Amino acid sequence: MMMRRCLCLFGWIALVALVLPSAGHAATVTTGGLAIIGYNDNNGGAGGEDSFAVLATEDIVAGTVIYFTNNAWNNNDDAFMGSGMSPNAGDGFEQLMRLQVTGSILAGTIFSSTSTSANYSWDTSSSIAGVASSAFSHLELKFPGSYSDEIYIFQASDADNPLLTPSNFIYVLNFGDANDPGFNEPLSTYDVGSIPNGSVGNRLSDTSDEFDPQVWDNTAVLLDPEGDWHEGWFGLDLSDAAVVALNATGGTKAAWLALINAKDGNGNNLHWARRLDASLPTGMLDLTPDLAPEPSRCLLAMGGMGIVLLRRRRLAVRL
Repeated sequence: MMMRRCLCLFGWIALVALVLPSAGHAATVTTGGLAIIGYNDNNGGAGGEDSFAVLATEDIVAGTVIYFTNNAWNNNDDAFMGSGMSPNAGDGFEQLMRLQVTGSILAGTIFSSTSTSANYSWDTSSSIAGVASSAFSHLELKFPGSYSDEIYIFQASDADNPLLTPSNFIYVLNFGDANDPGFNEPLSTYDVGSIPNGSVGNRLSDTSDEFDPQVWDNTAVLLDPEGDWHEGWFGLDLSDAAVVALNATGGTKAAWLALINAKDGNGNNLHWARRLDASLPTGMLDLTPDLAPEPSRCLLAMGGMGIVLLRRRRLAVRL
């Protein structure tokens, strides 16, 4: 009797799942679901408009809201730098952008922080609702006199003050010079950010200050031979043999993230290059969907209906 009641309860839960809205679940992006594959740091700290390119490694559905910031994350305080300090509480010591998805962004899509589309919009000017004198804006990346910068991709539980309420870290890019070649674990200074504790892939196995270049959900772009990775246009080289080969076969999300973040023995990204044409990567890459997708609400509901009907049939036979 108890088993039948449980089965019936499961059936009704599945039926309810078909009716209830799924926006809250569907709007969550998984770790590595977006990856930064290029950036332009060209204005020398003059207050201009730096930019970056993003690859969707999974479908991003309408209604999703995602934030991008170059504020350093501090694991000691479990917060972004400046996020709790007036007058910087809303946008921190640096900048915060908002991406609002209005239509599906398909896995494999490359888009930039300056591009426009019917499927998404960038907010770089409106006020941050919960904090006076704070507003979204373009990111101003590393400038002369600083050692490095990061771009964090995250979601938040409170749209009125997202920088203070991060709820889901998706990806983080770090790029620096010889004075600061990676993430600072676990401490953070004004210039150096941490990988959020337990939030983005695998952490280091120790507490040293060295960033592990094999952490596949994160990447650190270090020095090129000229020592100026922080000034100019850089990105995944779409003509690189390994990139071409993976694109030809349709790599999985994990395979693309591993390729994007692959390093040589000196910590430089193997498949990135300075983009002499002063552009960011564009277009579509071929991503193979994960082999074990989550069951749809429709399938769950159908299974639930089957259980309910089976129980009713057994009751009818007994009567």
